[in-house]
Amino acid sequence: MGPDELAEFGYAAFGTHLGWRTIGGEPLPPWPELGPRIRNALRVFAAVVAREPLAPLEDEPPLLPEDDVIPVSVDAPCSAP
Repeated sequence: MGPDELAEFGYAAFGTHLGWRTIGGEPLPPWPELGPRIRNALRVFAAVVAREPLAPLEDEPPLLPEDDVIPVSVDAPCSAP
């Protein structure tokens, strides 16, 4: 399974776990209705979790502007701010 399928599969698991509702109680949109930025963010997440290289998509915008790219190490422990 590649990053695209993993991202969609992960989003489905996420939505199912939350009853397809946001923290504020609004409905989560189905995968086809997610914008390209969110789909790409989920692809990046899936690729990092799967430790697979990710090729950029030509039809989707980058996750962040070029000068705001945050380096990520998959070997470093995860810490949330």
